[in-house]
Amino acid sequence: MALVSSSIYKSGGDTPSLFDGYAFNQLTALKILAVQSVLSMGVDCLFFDSDVVIFQNPFKYVPKDQEFDLIAQADTSVCSGFVFWRSTSRSLRAVELTLQKMRERNIHDQTALTEVLDNKLVPGLKYLLFDPMLYNRGSIFFETHQFGW
Repeated sequence: MALVSSSIYKSGGDTPSLFDGYAFNQLTALKILAVQSVLSMGVDCLFFDSDVVIFQNPFKYVPKDQEFDLIAQADTSVCSGFVFWRSTSRSLRAVELTLQKMRERNIHDQTALTEVLDNKLVPGLKYLLFDPMLYNRGSIFFETHQFGW
Protein backbone atom coordinates (compact mmCIF):
# COMPACT_ATOMS: atom_id res chain seq x y z
CA MET A 1 0.00 0.00 0.00
CA ALA A 2 1.56 3.31 -1.03
CA LEU A 3 0.89 6.63 0.64
CA VAL A 4 -0.10 8.24 -2.63
CA SER A 5 -0.05 7.34 -6.29
CA SER A 6 3.26 7.13 -8.07
CA SER A 7 2.31 10.13 -10.21
CA ILE A 8 2.85 12.30 -7.13
CA TYR A 9 5.85 10.53 -5.62
CA LYS A 10 8.81 9.51 -7.73
CA SER A 11 10.91 6.61 -6.52
CA GLY A 12 14.42 7.51 -5.54
CA GLY A 13 15.62 3.93 -5.94
CA ASP A 14 16.56 3.79 -2.27
CA THR A 15 15.64 1.37 0.51
CA PRO A 16 13.45 1.77 3.61
CA SER A 17 16.58 1.78 5.77
CA LEU A 18 17.90 4.97 4.11
CA PHE A 19 16.72 7.60 6.58
CA ASP A 20 14.55 10.29 5.00
CA GLY A 21 14.67 8.74 1.55
CA TYR A 22 11.60 8.03 -0.55
CA ALA A 23 11.24 4.41 0.60
CA PHE A 24 11.80 5.33 4.25
CA ASN A 25 9.14 8.03 4.04
CA GLN A 26 6.72 5.59 2.39
CA LEU A 27 7.36 3.10 5.20
CA THR A 28 6.68 5.72 7.87
CA ALA A 29 3.51 6.70 6.01
CA LEU A 30 2.27 3.15 6.48
CA LYS A 31 2.57 3.65 10.24
CA ILE A 32 0.35 6.73 10.11
CA LEU A 33 -2.13 5.05 7.78
CA ALA A 34 -2.40 2.12 10.22
CA VAL A 35 -3.01 4.54 13.09
CA GLN A 36 -5.63 6.37 11.02
CA SER A 37 -7.45 3.09 10.31
CA VAL A 38 -7.57 2.13 13.97
CA LEU A 39 -8.63 5.59 15.20
CA SER A 40 -11.35 5.85 12.55
CA MET A 41 -12.94 2.72 14.08
CA GLY A 42 -13.25 4.55 17.40
CA VAL A 43 -10.44 2.56 19.02
CA ASP A 44 -7.47 4.05 20.88
CA CYS A 45 -4.11 3.02 19.46
CA LEU A 46 -0.69 2.41 20.96
CA PHE A 47 1.79 2.42 18.11
CA PHE A 48 5.50 1.81 18.50
CA ASP A 49 8.35 1.11 16.12
CA SER A 50 10.01 -2.28 15.95
CA ASP A 51 13.18 -0.93 17.57
CA VAL A 52 11.34 0.09 20.74
CA VAL A 53 12.22 -2.05 23.73
CA ILE A 54 9.47 -2.55 26.33
CA PHE A 55 10.32 -4.05 29.71
CA GLN A 56 7.01 -3.49 31.48
CA ASN A 57 3.42 -2.40 30.96
CA PRO A 58 3.66 0.67 28.68
CA PHE A 59 0.41 2.05 30.13
CA LYS A 60 1.76 2.13 33.68
CA TYR A 61 2.67 5.83 33.52
CA VAL A 62 -0.03 7.06 31.15
CA PRO A 63 -1.78 9.83 33.09
CA LYS A 64 -5.28 8.80 34.10
CA ASP A 65 -6.29 12.19 35.46
CA GLN A 66 -5.34 14.31 32.43
CA GLU A 67 -7.25 14.80 29.22
CA PHE A 68 -5.16 14.36 26.08
CA ASP A 69 -5.51 13.30 22.47
CA LEU A 70 -2.08 11.73 22.23
CA ILE A 71 0.96 11.14 24.39
CA ALA A 72 4.30 10.50 22.76
CA GLN A 73 7.86 9.63 23.51
CA ALA A 74 10.10 12.70 23.66
CA ASP A 75 12.94 13.24 21.24
CA THR A 76 14.11 16.74 20.37
CA SER A 77 10.39 17.38 20.20
CA VAL A 78 7.91 14.57 19.69
CA CYS A 79 9.01 11.07 18.70
CA SER A 80 6.59 9.28 16.41
CA GLY A 81 8.19 5.94 17.28
CA PHE A 82 6.10 5.48 20.44
CA VAL A 83 2.71 7.19 20.60
CA PHE A 84 -0.52 6.41 22.41
CA TRP A 85 -3.33 7.94 20.36
CA ARG A 86 -6.82 8.40 21.73
CA SER A 87 -9.59 8.13 19.18
CA THR A 88 -10.81 11.71 19.09
CA SER A 89 -11.78 14.04 16.26
CA ARG A 90 -8.69 16.13 17.08
CA SER A 91 -6.28 13.19 16.93
CA LEU A 92 -7.81 12.06 13.63
CA ARG A 93 -7.35 15.57 12.27
CA ALA A 94 -3.71 15.55 13.42
CA VAL A 95 -3.21 12.26 11.55
CA GLU A 96 -4.85 13.67 8.41
CA LEU A 97 -2.66 16.78 8.49
CA THR A 98 0.45 14.66 9.13
CA LEU A 99 -0.32 12.57 6.04
CA GLN A 100 -1.04 15.71 4.03
CA LYS A 101 2.34 17.23 4.95
CA MET A 102 4.06 13.96 4.10
CA ARG A 103 2.43 13.90 0.66
CA GLU A 104 3.13 17.54 -0.09
CA ARG A 105 6.82 17.54 0.81
CA ASN A 106 7.97 13.90 0.84
CA ILE A 107 8.93 14.10 4.51
CA HIS A 108 8.79 11.36 7.11
CA ASP A 109 6.15 11.01 9.80
CA GLN A 110 8.09 12.48 12.72
CA THR A 111 8.90 15.71 10.88
CA ALA A 112 5.31 16.05 9.69
CA LEU A 113 3.77 15.29 13.08
CA THR A 114 6.16 17.70 14.79
CA GLU A 115 5.09 20.45 12.40
CA VAL A 116 1.41 19.73 13.08
CA LEU A 117 1.95 19.88 16.85
CA ASP A 118 4.46 22.74 17.03
CA ASN A 119 2.39 24.95 14.72
CA LYS A 120 -0.83 24.12 16.59
CA LEU A 121 -2.61 23.20 13.36
CA VAL A 122 -5.39 21.32 15.17
CA PRO A 123 -7.38 23.69 17.40
CA GLY A 124 -7.80 22.30 20.90
CA LEU A 125 -5.47 19.33 20.39
CA LYS A 126 -3.98 18.28 23.69
CA TYR A 127 -0.78 16.28 23.65
CA LEU A 128 1.70 15.24 26.28
CA LEU A 129 5.22 13.87 26.20
CA PHE A 130 6.23 10.86 28.25
CA ASP A 131 8.87 11.37 30.91
CA PRO A 132 12.14 10.66 29.03
CA MET A 133 13.56 8.92 32.11
CA LEU A 134 10.78 6.34 31.82
CA TYR A 135 10.33 6.27 28.04
CA ASN A 136 13.66 7.10 26.46
CA ARG A 137 14.76 7.00 22.85
CA GLY A 138 15.75 3.64 21.42
CA SER A 139 19.16 5.01 20.53
CA ILE A 140 19.94 5.36 24.24
CA PHE A 141 19.26 1.67 24.80
CA PHE A 142 21.05 0.47 21.67
CA GLU A 143 24.15 2.59 22.38
CA THR A 144 24.77 0.44 25.45
CA HIS A 145 23.25 -2.90 24.38
CA GLN A 146 24.58 -4.42 21.19
CA PHE A 147 23.46 -7.75 19.84
CA GLY A 148 25.20 -9.96 17.30
CA TRP A 149 22.27 -10.46 15.02
